[in-house]
Parts: sequence; structure tokens; C-alpha cells
Amino acid sequence: MIQPTQSLPSRAGTSSSVLSRLRVLMVATGFVVVQWLIVVGLLGVRITVPTGPGAVEREPLLLGPVFFASLIAGFSAWGLLTLLERLSSRGLRIWTGISIAVFVLTLPFMPGFSLGERLFLLVEHGGMFAIIVLGMRRTRARP
Repeated sequence: MIQPTQSLPSRAGTSSSVLSRLRVLMVATGFVVVQWLIVVGLLGVRITVPTGPGAVEREPLLLGPVFFASLIAGFSAWGLLTLLERLSSRGLRIWTGISIAVFVLTLPFMPGFSLGERLFLLVEHGGMFAIIVLGMRRTRARP
């Protein structure tokens, strides 16, 4: 009589997890875009950012870069979480710590930002951080 040795791990929840995580990224990106549309588009607040790292010159913060930067940040967070979940049983905890560090280090601490710009960017970063971290934690793979 032939006995099965070991069953392969089930991939049943994989597509569900991918869709859930994709929804998290879309909500986070949507939050950032809607906030920009309200503050800059509707209220007419002028938000400027340095033209490059260490630059003194400033340029208006446009919707395109806001949209693409949020997508890049979201997909990077997702990719790192996926990698850490595969490499460590504590991957989610490690990823959360890294996410907190990235959030703090990307806040507008540099001189030249007005109070309004700092508040706007704090809400943008904070909202995206909260949506991604809390959302990704809810979609983690269950053993």
C-alpha cells in the first residue's frame, strides 16, 4: 500500500491575499490623491517641495508625482513585507518596525517648509502609513 508522504502547502488563500493587499494600496493611494485634490485643487493651497535633495529652489507639488510616489511607496512596502514573511516567522513585526522608521525619516524636517506644507505632508504621510500598515497587517497570511 502506498502512503502519501507529505502534502504540498495549499495556495488557496494566495489570490485572496493578493487582492486584499492590492485593495489596501488602492485605498492608500486614493487617500493621498483625494487629499491633494481637496487641499491643492479645491482650496487652492500652494504646496511646494525642494527641486531635489538638498536643493534650495522649490517647485509646486503636482498631482502626478504624488500619485506615482504613493504607488511606488505602497508596492515597495508590499514587496518588502512579502520578502520578510518568507524569510522570517517574525516578518510582519520586522516590517512594521521598518515602516515606522521610514515614516519618521520621510517627514518634512528640512528647513524651508511652511507650517501649512508641514501639516499637509504630515497628514499625507501619516494617512498613507496608517492605511498601509494597518491594512497589510489585516491581510497577513494565517498559519
